[in-house]
Amino acid sequence: MARPPFLPLSPEIRASLFHFTVYSTSGAGAAYLGVWMAGHGISSGEIGIVNAAPVLVLLALNLFVGRLADKASDWRQMIILLAIVAGVAPLGFFVLTGFVGALLVWTLVAAPSGAITPILDAATLRMTERNGTSFGSIRGWGTLG
Repeated sequence: MARPPFLPLSPEIRASLFHFTVYSTSGAGAAYLGVWMAGHGISSGEIGIVNAAPVLVLLALNLFVGRLADKASDWRQMIILLAIVAGVAPLGFFVLTGFVGALLVWTLVAAPSGAITPILDAATLRMTERNGTSFGSIRGWGTLG
């Protein structure tokens, strides 16, 4: 299959951009979601619950996702599926309001985002070993994000 005619990017550049995107969106949510929720009348205790719930879900989700990813012939499918869920879920903030809405939506955003990272790191490490490139320079873009 031929590359698209628009700006062909190497796998390392695409992986760097994806790392940056995944980590910068998580960082923005961690920094500003609490302020946004407080502005929508959600109490500080409820904000704490909204931030903690995805961590609890992620504990169980990582076992399930890890097993599926290990059985898959290509980790890319799992990364794409999780990225779609995490990318579409924030649209729920336009419909759902209040504590319960924020809890559901943020859990659907943060849990898949957190589940992507170990698979993404493993896939990137495998790619860099295969191509003889530096994992650290790609992963550094995630840190910058």
